[in-house]
Amino acid sequence: MLEEYEIYLIYMGQEDKGLLKTQLPGYASVSEIIDTYEGIHEEQPDTLSEKYIHFFQTELFYGQLSFDFTQTDNPQIVKTDEDSQFVSYYADNFEKFLFQCAFSKYEKLNYDTSIIFAGSPNMLKEAIKRHNESDIFNIIEKFSKTYDFQRAWFSDLTHHIGFKDGISFYIENRDNSLCGFIAGDLDKQIDNIAETLLVELNVIKIN
Repeated sequence: MLEEYEIYLIYMGQEDKGLLKTQLPGYASVSEIIDTYEGIHEEQPDTLSEKYIHFFQTELFYGQLSFDFTQTDNPQIVKTDEDSQFVSYYADNFEKFLFQCAFSKYEKLNYDTSIIFAGSPNMLKEAIKRHNESDIFNIIEKFSKTYDFQRAWFSDLTHHIGFKDGISFYIENRDNSLCGFIAGDLDKQIDNIAETLLVELNVIKIN
């Protein structure tokens, strides 16, 4: 199994204080996952898959977050349904996924203020159309370049994390819509930068 996941199990396998629940409501306790697998084995053994091994049972949809062992070098994190079939990509790998969860949960605590935002699929389509782009992350890259943000190494195809001295942002493209936050110290013009980001992404402040 994955080295990063093995380390996670050693230190947080039974209780991770809600770290993974930052991304999706559900549970990652290894004993509960084993119980789930035992239930599947008894009731629906035909749905068990060697390609997708789930490690997090979600509560928002009928399915799990799973390791995708169709590529064995460094398995991606994917959503799978109740029949252990692929639904969608979620994160590049477990290490990035852990850092994304930790950043989302704790980063806001480091700053004077944080602004949480979200938008609908239609709002995302409108933002892409307005900027004449094919991908929302092209818009985020332009914003980052304008304001000198660096892209964090644990960003991936659906998560973009940017940072610079005194300000950071987290943006997730989930189910064809955006959510996230921008946080910063008051003396770093956080309000002006946040206002620009919300306009560029066509999202609304929700806190």
